[in-house]
Amino acid sequence: NVYLAIANDLEIIPVLNKIDLPGADPERISAEIEEVIGLDTSQAIACSAKTGLGVPEILQAIVERAAGLLGLVLEPAAALEVARRCRGTPRIANRLLRRVRDVAAVGGHGAIGAGLVAEALSLHRVDDRGLDASDRRLLTLLLEGHGGGPVGLDTLAAALGEDPATLETVVEPYLLQLGFLQRTPRGRVATEAARRHLAWEAAA
Repeated sequence: NVYLAIANDLEIIPVLNKIDLPGADPERISAEIEEVIGLDTSQAIACSAKTGLGVPEILQAIVERAAGLLGLVLEPAAALEVARRCRGTPRIANRLLRRVRDVAAVGGHGAIGAGLVAEALSLHRVDDRGLDASDRRLLTLLLEGHGGGPVGLDTLAAALGEDPATLETVVEPYLLQLGFLQRTPRGRVATEAARRHLAWEAAA
């Protein structure tokens, strides 16, 4: 909890959630946090987990903190680029940041900009929306092998050499979140958004 973090002198990123609710009162909440906990909320990030408001800024702050711990000089635009590609998950953001660090070290780079982040993550087959090789394999199979679907989960899993449960719980959720995949009673369907992202020909 926050008191444990304070006791261990850990950096805390103040966040005001549910800012989109009709009764939201960020000024009152900020004052209560400062009074009860003693945290400075002048730089608190207002967000809504429901709408996504402020989430990129939270992830950017996490990336910037992690970069400091790794001894990296990361430009703000570079931190935001990592945040954009991390699928909304701090753990993945940290993993991507380490990949950027490795590429920067090999190339002898000092300050890391957004261009270097894009180059490094492209080498690791992570695109500008955070899709990786597994995501693209699934979408490509749907589009190339089945005209976009619908296709049953077991059929897809067998073709990809994956366990159906892994496909359903690890690969599909982010594609569903992006609107690139739909689950229907007849099976999985690749959406028009997925076609556009992969620059696939539109359905006839």
